[in-house]
Amino acid sequence: MKGQNATEFLLTYSWAIIVVAVVIGLLAYLGFSNLNSYEPERCAFAGSALTCNGNYLGNHAGSVGNVLTLRSLNISNNYNKPVVICQVICSANPPSPPPAVPACGNNGLRAIAPGESVNLFDNWAADSNYVAPPDADPTCLNEQGNAFEAPVNTMYKGKIYVYFSYPGESAGPTQHNATAELAARVGQS
Repeated sequence: MKGQNATEFLLTYSWAIIVVAVVIGLLAYLGFSNLNSYEPERCAFAGSALTCNGNYLGNHAGSVGNVLTLRSLNISNNYNKPVVICQVICSANPPSPPPAVPACGNNGLRAIAPGESVNLFDNWAADSNYVAPPDADPTCLNEQGNAFEAPVNTMYKGKIYVYFSYPGESAGPTQHNATAELAARVGQS
């Protein structure tokens, strides 16, 4: 009787075990085993009146080869006065030491009026309000602080450091900055 019970058990449940193994193998084959590839993208400034509305990362051919750059950044100014973006840094770790960014007054990358949303680093040459050259997309640095080329569709996690001043502020170290958490998929260049 024990042999018959064991045989019935194996015949009944072996099919279920085979089905589970086939499903797990199929999921692994289709790439569902990499849960990081399904992480949502985000770009959010914490405790700042700047808002990140969108971004685009892509590899760009520069003087040191292809490197990951912040190709586009759309931000909104929710302050009650204009701000002038002085510098933007994209890095997996905080800049060390923090950069001594001078107040840029009216001569920064872009002035943003209260309530206005703008695309930074998107078609530099097409907008007369930009003063940076077309190759000025910020390079995104890895955990070691190095520029690198990232495979398309991989997730980059880091921060965007935005240094800004108000129009007419005199030269000197800027005291205004905002930091955004960034998780973005690398796109085509």
